[in-house]
Amino acid sequence: MLVLLGAIYRAVLVALTPLVVVFFAYTVAQAFIYLLAKGGETVSSNSTSILIVLMFGVGTDYCLLLVSRFREELQLHEDKHDAMRRAVARSGPTILASGLTVSLAMLVLRLADSGNTSSLGLVAAIGVASAMIAGLTLLTIFGRKGFWPRSGAVA
Repeated sequence: MLVLLGAIYRAVLVALTPLVVVFFAYTVAQAFIYLLAKGGETVSSNSTSILIVLMFGVGTDYCLLLVSRFREELQLHEDKHDAMRRAVARSGPTILASGLTVSLAMLVLRLADSGNTSSLGLVAAIGVASAMIAGLTLLTIFGRKGFWPRSGAVA
C-alpha cells in the first residue's frame, strides 16, 4: 500500500500520512474495545483481526479524499491551518456522511444471531468512527512539507 500511495502522490510524507492516521485511530479504537471487553461485552478475536483491515480501507480512503482537497487549498492559501479548515469544510461533510453510514451499517450486525458476527458490529463501528475522526483531524501535521519533494506543486 505504501508503494501505491507513493506512486499516487510522489511525496514521502503524504504517502505515510494515511498509515500514521490509521495507526493512531487503531490504537484509539483498541483502547475503546478494551474498555468494552472489560465492561463485560463479548469481543471476538476475529472481530479485532478484521478491524485492522477495515480501518486501513476506510482510513486510507478518507485520507486520500482530504489530502487531495488539502493540496488544492494549499495552492490558494498560505496558512496550512486555513487551508485545512477550508479542505475540511469542502470534503468533511462527505467523509462524515460516509463514516456515519458505514458505522451505522456495522451496528446493524449487532442484530445477528451469531455471537462473532454480533461482536464484529460494535468493534467495526468503533474502528470506522475512530478512522473518520483521526482522518479529519490529523492531516494538518505536515502542511506543505508533507508534499516534499514536490512541495513546489502546492506553493
